[in-house]
Amino acid sequence: MKLTYEILYKMFHDCYQNGKDLLEESKILFFHGKYQRAYTLAHFSTEETSKLPMLNTYMIGIMNNHKYDTNHLLKRLRNHTAKIEMYQMILDWDDDFSIEELKSLVTELNDKKNNSIYVSIFDTGYRTPKEEIGKKDAEDMINSASYLLDFHERFVRYTMKELKNLQTSELYDNLYAEYKEK
Repeated sequence: MKLTYEILYKMFHDCYQNGKDLLEESKILFFHGKYQRAYTLAHFSTEETSKLPMLNTYMIGIMNNHKYDTNHLLKRLRNHTAKIEMYQMILDWDDDFSIEELKSLVTELNDKKNNSIYVSIFDTGYRTPKEEIGKKDAEDMINSASYLLDFHERFVRYTMKELKNLQTSELYDNLYAEYKEK
């Protein structure tokens, strides 16, 4: 698939909206005491919005006539570790993390996401999602996803405005109008 600027621009918008929808649905599940799935959807929201800086970088490169490896971008967009690293760096941007600490945290978060969905087998036995993820876990992940969505909402408004200034078409006019109203 050739990733044109127009496709990336629409994908940028759709990733933002999907991240927002996932968080909203996570909150509904939380309200109904479904903490494990609330955690999962909040985590998915953070991964979805983590794609935004990746897409933005690629779009800016296209505007500046840089050559990018499309397969590299597609691989990063599908890579859970890359997305978790991205959102964790945004959440903890002012903390001094070593690469080893970041990798350890990313592994822990990815495992916790999987444990929120599946019955997990360990050396000492197995655990169900209800044993792994509680109300506090879900609440913390929802708070992280909410923070990231707020961060990205400001970023998206600015980015959409800047990208609109550089490109014009009906697609941009329609998408930009949605952000201008907020």
